[in-house]
Amino acid sequence: MKPFYYFLLILTFSLFIKSQKSFTANELEQQNLEDLKQQTETIENQDKNAITLQQREKVWTKLLIFLLCIAVFFIIGLVMMITNSTSNDEYKLSRFLALAKNKSNQNNNKNKNKKPSQKPKQQKKKKSFLLYFILFFVLALILVPVSAIIYQIQTAPQEWPIWTEHESTFRSSEDPNIRKPFPSLLDDPAEIDLTLVVPTRNEVKRLPKMMDETLEFLEKREKEQPGFTWEIIFTDDLSTDNTQELVMEYAKQYTDNKIRLLEMNPWCGKGCGVQKGMLRARGKYILMLDADGASKFSELNKLEEEMEKIEVEGFGLVIGSRKHLEADAERTFIRTVLMKGFHLLVSSVVRGVGDTQCGFKLFSRATARQIAGNMRVSGFAADVEMLYIAQHIDIDKVQGKQRQGKKRTCPIKEIGIIWEEIDGSKVDLLTDSLRMGRDIFKIRVNYLFKIWNLKTILQN
Repeated sequence: MKPFYYFLLILTFSLFIKSQKSFTANELEQQNLEDLKQQTETIENQDKNAITLQQREKVWTKLLIFLLCIAVFFIIGLVMMITNSTSNDEYKLSRFLALAKNKSNQNNNKNKNKKPSQKPKQQKKKKSFLLYFILFFVLALILVPVSAIIYQIQTAPQEWPIWTEHESTFRSSEDPNIRKPFPSLLDDPAEIDLTLVVPTRNEVKRLPKMMDETLEFLEKREKEQPGFTWEIIFTDDLSTDNTQELVMEYAKQYTDNKIRLLEMNPWCGKGCGVQKGMLRARGKYILMLDADGASKFSELNKLEEEMEKIEVEGFGLVIGSRKHLEADAERTFIRTVLMKGFHLLVSSVVRGVGDTQCGFKLFSRATARQIAGNMRVSGFAADVEMLYIAQHIDIDKVQGKQRQGKKRTCPIKEIGIIWEEIDGSKVDLLTDSLRMGRDIFKIRVNYLFKIWNLKTILQN
């Protein structure tokens, strides 16, 4: 086994030298790009951030591969050690049986004298093999998550979300060539009662059903409660059908004071779409709503009633839940396994919530400000991060007060709603489950090791 260890050390050292050279080359390339950026005054902030992030990702991806190579070498070493040990044991056993057969007529005392001298050596070899096995296994087990953590530290963008100039404005319903500026959740006070944030991507077939039900409810409330004001912000993620055109038709009918389109470019993801929509909301309360209309919109009354009960000094979050429907749901074995695994992962990040993924959540403006101002995950697991942030809001710290007694966090309430399955889901069972698992792991690791820090956004 010694030649293998020497080979392993030489190969690892050579890979390290090679990676160092590539790191130096990348640093020079990064410096050249930074010089070019200084000379170019017209580059947008989005492009600057993207270039810097891309360079860092290239460098640290190579480091990640390097560490993973070491882990693979350790695993290969384990396999070779096991194979070598097994073959030696088999060889010794066959040799012992042959000697026993050929020398069966010899004196038994000689055999007894040999065995005690061989036993300590065999025990010593077994102990050393076990120690090497444990050492190699532990190193291989540690290197992978450590390299992933290093990769996350070095490639995490300094500011999030990254805005483009196009996303800071919306099209006028009267003249599409005119663009108006969005307000800011972080800086501006509430102007209306309710904002609906609806993330969309190729929803031209399912959107009309949701809009018919939603608009009917909102118009009815306007008649019953004079002075009630609302808006719907659609955050469209590069739809390739006529979703944007359909939204603009609604905007023409109801004016852009009530219906606005936030066109995301480049592609962002559902979680990022919800975050950007919340950051442009004017409402005292903000409702996150899926475009498929699976959640019955009249259930908003339930959420608002619970919000009145639990809200503390402007902080509160009410979650629509489908947990009560699980008993009647029919799932395949694979779906059941994935669901149980997902719940296990979620429980490591968020506790006390049965259904984190229902797209029907009501936020107070103060709560939405802290959540949207801190979110980092852009995919389907963004719901989990929202709840994690909400559970860690320090109300006294946000209000600039000295804490007296126990820490006061955002009150959260989960309530069952009427919900139905709608055809046309874009969720891929396998790939999206793996991505969500990856994102939940990122949430846990990044907040645990303080790679992502929760900012306290003071109330204005």
